[in-house]
Amino acid sequence: MKDKDCHIIEVAVLNQSLSEELDRVRVELAERDARDRSLRNLLRKEVDEMRQMHQSSQQEMSELRSQLVQCQRLNQEFERVKAELIERDERDKLLRKEVDELRQQQKCSQQEVSELRSQLTSAETSCKQLSSEFALAQDAASSLNGELSSSSSLVAEARSQLCTSAVSDDPGALARWHLKQTVRPRHHREHLRRSTRKVAMTATTFSAITRLKQIHLSRTCTSSSSSRRQRRVRTASRP
Repeated sequence: MKDKDCHIIEVAVLNQSLSEELDRVRVELAERDARDRSLRNLLRKEVDEMRQMHQSSQQEMSELRSQLVQCQRLNQEFERVKAELIERDERDKLLRKEVDELRQQQKCSQQEVSELRSQLTSAETSCKQLSSEFALAQDAASSLNGELSSSSSLVAEARSQLCTSAVSDDPGALARWHLKQTVRPRHHREHLRRSTRKVAMTATTFSAITRLKQIHLSRTCTSSSSSRRQRRVRTASRP
């Protein structure tokens, strides 16, 4: 009996200790469950945050990709615009060279035009002088023609008279008459030669004046065409 009672007591003590240990284990499990729940909640929150961060990062990546594509397009556009600007600079340089050459040509043409104008004014003054001299020469030539016509009629009459009477009266009169007739035509011939020379000089001066006028007109046409060309070049060089 005593053994049974001791055994029962031992079993009761062991049972109590086991129940106490079980309670302690339950408490620990409850604490662990609470901690695990809190950890799960934290992990879920972190996972949600990570998912949100991943979504935001994906959005940022898509935005960055679109920006990268846009930057590539802008880079291509920049390269194209740069090439166009280089071509325009080269064309502007060529046009500036042409404009400088045209300006130099215009300066030379203006100098030539001024020289031709001075020559034209001097030629006009000389032409006026020569025209007055030509008028005087024409008057002198007309008077000389009248004198020659009258002298030719007088010579015919004198020849007829001298043939009849001068030879019988005075043989030396015929020689003197021939001397006078040879001296007068020489004087008239020299005067006519001078007048014809003056007429030729006036004709050459008139032709030179007309040639200078034609050159002046051609110069003015070239200067106007060069000015129009400069205007076209300026309008073409504008962007």
